[in-house]
Amino acid sequence: RVRSSAASDVYKRQIGSSKFDDFASVTRTGLKGPANGANVYFTFSLCTRSSTPAMVQCRTPIHSLAPSQPRKILDLGGAVVLVSCVKSKLSHSAPARALYTSAWFRKARDIVEASGARWFVLSSRYGLVAPGVEIAPYEYTLNTLGVAGRRDWAAHVLNKLLPEIASEKRVVMFAGHRYREFLVEPLRQRGIEVEVPMANLTRGKQLAWLSEY
Repeated sequence: RVRSSAASDVYKRQIGSSKFDDFASVTRTGLKGPANGANVYFTFSLCTRSSTPAMVQCRTPIHSLAPSQPRKILDLGGAVVLVSCVKSKLSHSAPARALYTSAWFRKARDIVEASGARWFVLSSRYGLVAPGVEIAPYEYTLNTLGVAGRRDWAAHVLNKLLPEIASEKRVVMFAGHRYREFLVEPLRQRGIEVEVPMANLTRGKQLAWLSEY
């Protein structure tokens, strides 16, 4: 908690600004007392990161957690991560990890790469693509493909994915429904644990969720 007096209005303005939050990597969770009064108490939650590379700790504001609720941990250790492609792309060929330019993709990619987990792109055009493989931009999406076409796409992905995860038992998906609908059950039937951290969130809420890490 930070206490400021009437003699230090400049500190109140600085501490109460979003620039301070960004500079100190904190989230302001409360303010007690009149803004122009002699005593104002600011409450912040701290952003922490586990010493284990694959464990990324969420910057969830304290006021949104129940007293006994632990902070959420995204554990990518020992998992293979699948990140779906997006519409926004470079205009020229590039490694898959760099071709897609949306904030959603970049945030998901950065989280996965910071964890050290193995990962692949789920491309509507090319199927399963390693992040370092160079591919050309395209205008193609599963959202306009019929059920039979999506099943064929998923079968193609599984044929390439299963040899890649022969020694793993966990798959984490950052992917929309159309990209995972015919992948999840076949994987689970093979004894592979499948996690979809943002399964029930809208695109906007997914972006906010990714921004918490």
